[in-house]
Amino acid sequence: MDGTAADGPSARTGRTSAAGSALEKSLRVLEAVAAPGGPHRLADLTAAAAVPKSSTFRILASLVDQGFVRQESDSRYGVGPRLRGLSALVGAGEPASIGRILGELRRATGQTVHLALHSGQTITCIRKLEGGEDQPFRTASRVGMRMPLHTTAIGKSVLAHLPAEEVRELAVSIGGCDS
Repeated sequence: MDGTAADGPSARTGRTSAAGSALEKSLRVLEAVAAPGGPHRLADLTAAAAVPKSSTFRILASLVDQGFVRQESDSRYGVGPRLRGLSALVGAGEPASIGRILGELRRATGQTVHLALHSGQTITCIRKLEGGEDQPFRTASRVGMRMPLHTTAIGKSVLAHLPAEEVRELAVSIGGCDS
């Protein structure tokens, strides 16, 4: 769980706490539940989502009631059937040509290939095809992983194609420069 929750719009309206709106908190809790290594303890979800423990508990109770999260007998929380179903629907909506193109790229290079989406200061890996058996190493990336733009090859290629002003704003926001 990478904790990069400050990707969205900075202007908020309505009642919000320092942890964000109810929807923002709920989405961060859901993302924490779906992170690898689950099912997760309440304390771990609270820390990963940066949401107060009482709010995390109420959010989880609602998500369990709705079937998006399941509660194990040892009070750990994992991905529920409705979230798995939603994930399958999203994956099914992907054009078949994307998988074919990624497969061709992997065959041509023998390397691991990734498809990622850009949002704010991060990219999110949405597809990964491992390279051939003779590849000397495996990448630690995984589908669903969010990574800062400036720390990955994919992110750097995104940065190379952004307008200069947007790159400057991103650099300032991550502390890379002041002008």
